[in-house]
Amino acid sequence: MKNILIILRIVPVVFSFSSFCQNVPLDHYEGYYLKTGTYPEDVNNWWMSNGFEVQGVTHDDDNWYFTLTDKDKDNGVLWRIPRSVPLASPSQPTDAGIKVVTMNDVDTLSEIFKWHWGDPDCFRYNGIDYILIPIPGPMVACFKADNLEYVNYANLDGNVQDYAGWCAVGKDGCLYTSSNHAWGIVKYKINWDSLIGSPGNHDACTYSDSFPFQDSNGSPMQLFHMQGGEFTPSGELLYIVCGSAGCDALGPIWDTFGPGEPMPSDGIHVFETINWKELTRSVNSSDSSTNFSYVFDNDCTCYVPIPLPPLFIPVPVPFGSQTPEGLTIWDLEDGSAPYISGQLHVIKDHYNTAFCDDAITMQHYSEKIYIDKNNLDYDSLSMALKGTKEKPFRTVAEAYNYYPIWDGAQMIIISGSYPEPVFFNRRIRITSKNGIVTLGH
Repeated sequence: MKNILIILRIVPVVFSFSSFCQNVPLDHYEGYYLKTGTYPEDVNNWWMSNGFEVQGVTHDDDNWYFTLTDKDKDNGVLWRIPRSVPLASPSQPTDAGIKVVTMNDVDTLSEIFKWHWGDPDCFRYNGIDYILIPIPGPMVACFKADNLEYVNYANLDGNVQDYAGWCAVGKDGCLYTSSNHAWGIVKYKINWDSLIGSPGNHDACTYSDSFPFQDSNGSPMQLFHMQGGEFTPSGELLYIVCGSAGCDALGPIWDTFGPGEPMPSDGIHVFETINWKELTRSVNSSDSSTNFSYVFDNDCTCYVPIPLPPLFIPVPVPFGSQTPEGLTIWDLEDGSAPYISGQLHVIKDHYNTAFCDDAITMQHYSEKIYIDKNNLDYDSLSMALKGTKEKPFRTVAEAYNYYPIWDGAQMIIISGSYPEPVFFNRRIRITSKNGIVTLGH
């Protein structure tokens, strides 16, 4: 994107820069709340096949890394897939960059039967990328990103957390994770030289601190079935996803044998890391006026054609659920990942016990809202939300007020004159594209 001067005619326009209007110490624009699309959508293929649950995702500069678990509870899987590969492709492309490693390929992990590989994170240490995978124990396993070679594992403190379903490395090089049903975040200092250079030493992570979650009012809050988390590039925000599958139609049977009950807190949560207070959370809705929509149905969602002559009518049966899973933050606005855009990418797993296929869905989000006065496709039947690159707003005022715009958003305005009175009182960044933008009469 080419940054060009935006001319503000100050008399009719009140423009508040971030240093004047912000009441929280946030300096970056990382509010990834506008849904840009869904891809892949309910896909079962060469890397996400029946009998597996996709658990998490991370990335390096060029590749996705997905963790899966065998539903027989006897193996964990790590896939490396170049971002140029369409994730919904029905057959495996011929690509030397695609690699896979499983628990059964690693004697150290296989011998202690550590099969549940959760939402991972990628961290670069001394110029080398490593993938850290959380495993109940609690512990984290370390792999080299370039060849998926197993390096070591490190135990976490079982006195402060009972589980490890996700992990994220902060800008401080420390590891952050939590219990399964969490009142807050647990922080560990990592002795990277020990983790990488002493394979027999499993004490490279030392408990450092705990930070309680707060809701938007500052009250303590608990999240259930923690699935994934990652810090924004600045480290100012932590994105968390939580939730699990449930199926009310099976009642106590599912409660006993299924993954867990749906909870009101299920979805994506955004926390400010200076005080661990929740800034916002996603909404489970397909309403086109809802921008931060993370859609899942973690009740019964498997539909089977039941013969009711003369028709075959899809009837819901209690053998499947969609479970929130892991997430990652990766700027893919450049189109280098087929059918994907945005910065935040969140998984949904379609978990089935009979009749239906297991499958993966990934939903994508951006902090960028686009405005183009010459957009001729504005009233089309396109499924894209208003404000995306595919369906930009035509006026600045509508872009600002429609959802409405949020703290940490970026407004991208296509060059031209926008003769409208506009009032700004939120912390946003405005950038022109393709030339000069003039705002105001």
